[in-house]
Amino acid sequence: MPALFTTRSFLLTRQALACAVGIVACASFSANCAAQGVSPKQGAGIESKAAASLETGVRWEKLSPAQQQALKPIQADWSSLDVARKKKWLAVAQRYATLPAADQTQIHSRMQTWSQLSPAQRQNARDSYTQALSSPRSAPTEGSSKANLNEQWVKYQALPAERRAALQAAAEPPKVTAEKAKALSPSTP
Repeated sequence: MPALFTTRSFLLTRQALACAVGIVACASFSANCAAQGVSPKQGAGIESKAAASLETGVRWEKLSPAQQQALKPIQADWSSLDVARKKKWLAVAQRYATLPAADQTQIHSRMQTWSQLSPAQRQNARDSYTQALSSPRSAPTEGSSKANLNEQWVKYQALPAERRAALQAAAEPPKVTAEKAKALSPSTP
C-alpha cells in the first residue's frame, strides 16, 4: 500500500504543479498583453504564432490531405517531432497510398500503438531495434546445401506434432505486444 499511496501523492503533486504552472503562464500572458496594450483575445494570435515558430520542420497544416490522412494517428505528436522523425513519417505517408486497404489498417493500428507509448518506451524500442540490426546473424550451418535442407525438412515433417511445436516454441523469440512492452519498460511519471 505505501507504494500506491506514494504514487497517488506524486500524481497529485504533479497535477498541482501543472496547475500552478498554468496559472503563472496565464498571469504572465495577461500581464504581457496589458504591457503591450493588447487584449488577451488579440494576444492569443501572437502567442500561437510564436508557438508555431518553435515547431521544427513541416507543420501539420502544410501537409497535403493525403499525408494528413496517412499520418492521422500521430497528429497530436506531430508538432513535437524533430525534423528527422518527420522526414521518416513523411516517407511512410508516401508509401501509404500505394498499399492495400488491409496494410493501411495495420499501419494505422501500429502508429496508434506507437503514439500511446511514452517517450522513454519509444526510445527503448528504438534502442532494441538498433541492437537487433547490429547483432550478428546466425552463420549458415555446415552442409546447408539445398539437398541437405530438403532432407532436414523431411525429417522435421516426420516428427510428432508435439515435438514440432516444442521446436517451434524454442526457435521463435517471444512476441512482444504493446501491453507487454508497457509492462516491461520502466514506468515514467
